[in-house]
Parts: sequence; C-alpha cells; structure tokens
Amino acid sequence: MPDSENALEIRRLSLQFRDQMILDSISFEVSPGSTLGILGRSGSGKTSLFRILLGVPTLRDFQQDGDIYFFAKNRKEIPIHQLQPVFQDPVNSFNPSWSLEKALKEPLRILGGEIATRGESAFYEFLHSFQLSGKDLNRNVLSFSGGELQRAALVRALLAEPKILFLDEALGALDPILLNEILLSLKIISRQRKITTLLITHSLRTARKFCDQIGILEKGRLLDFGKTEEVFRNYKNDFTGELIRATDLSSLRV
Repeated sequence: MPDSENALEIRRLSLQFRDQMILDSISFEVSPGSTLGILGRSGSGKTSLFRILLGVPTLRDFQQDGDIYFFAKNRKEIPIHQLQPVFQDPVNSFNPSWSLEKALKEPLRILGGEIATRGESAFYEFLHSFQLSGKDLNRNVLSFSGGELQRAALVRALLAEPKILFLDEALGALDPILLNEILLSLKIISRQRKITTLLITHSLRTARKFCDQIGILEKGRLLDFGKTEEVFRNYKNDFTGELIRATDLSSLRV
C-alpha cells in the first residue's frame, strides 16, 4: 500500500516508445511541503516524467508501467486543480486577447466558491511576492516581458490552491538575482501552504540552494536521489560527480 504520509510516491515507473526506453524503472518518494529538484541533460527524461505524472503523455503507442500515487491516491482521485504545471514558455499558456488580470484570475472564475474567495483575498499578496505591479493589470498579456509572464504564471498556478506544483524550467527568463528572490518567495509560500514543488532546472546552484531533495536523471534512469547535501557530498554514480563539477548542465560534455 502507498504511504499516506507522502505527497508523491512513484514505484518502478517505466515509459517505453517502441524499442526506446524513455524512463527506466524509476522509484522515489516526496514529502508534503518539500521541494524536489530534477536535474539532467536534455533528453534525459525530465519533461517526460513530468508529463506522465500529470497524465499528459508526449507519445502515441507508448507503453507505461509502474505506479504513481498522490497522497496515497491514484491521480484520477485527485482534483485536477491540485496538480498545477508551469512551463518554460508562458506566452502559449495565456489567452493573447486578455488583460493580465483576466488571465491571472481565470482559475478563480473556473473553480469558484471558497477557492475564488480566498484567491481574491490573496491576489495582491501574490503579485507583491513575485514582484509584479498591480498598476499594470489592465494591459494585454502580450505587452509583458517573458520574465514577467513567467512570474505571472506562478501567481495563476498558486491561485488554484495546488497541492503539488510542477515547474519545468519555469523561471529561465529571470536574471540570477531576481531568480533567487522569486524562488525564496515561492519557498516561503510553499511552506506556509504545504505545497510540494517539483522543479526541473539546469542550474546546480539553484538546486543546491532551494531544493530539499534532488534526483539525477540520465537516459531515463534515476542515478542518484536523496537529500540535496547528501547527494552532493556522497553521490553514488560517476555521472552525478561530473554533473556536480560542471558549472551548469549546458557545460557538461555530451
């Protein structure tokens, strides 16, 4: 039986497309309110893992095996708004004809009820936390920069009151100083609201500073997994050591 104390529990998860193994018998657990960083080179299976967890497979004619539990339940038993993804390119996730305020409050209109009431109360607090101005809300979404829209996408996701937040390189347009500030704000909010965060990042510095746990993916295999400092200091796989010694995954030789 899955452990009800875990926000996410994955058991021997595999994804195969024809003769290519995309994910190879991955297993791990994540505690509620913690932040897990998933690191790996392009093509390692990071985004495929996220999409499978969200129930959005990337391929037809694929074979999936293993078990996925959210709070000891199957994904279909979890209200969809409690699993919120934020992707790298925020422009495609906003209606280009809407104002920023209308786009941000879309979850409140859809969900209604107490979630909408609480969201309205927290709206400007979230804007402030992610350094967005309340004066520009009537502007069209396309008039904002990529970095502003990435932060706006975070606000929109949080207004839906997620239990798990999936960030797939969701803050790549931010400069290092602003990135640190936004991630710090997100971590504070996540701890207050007991939101579990899964973060795909290419930055070893970001993972070490903000993630409670990290997992290292390479060619669909989970090479190392554990508390962040333990993995950095006592990694099990040579590839993990090479990754840690690299300044950034983009500098890691192929």
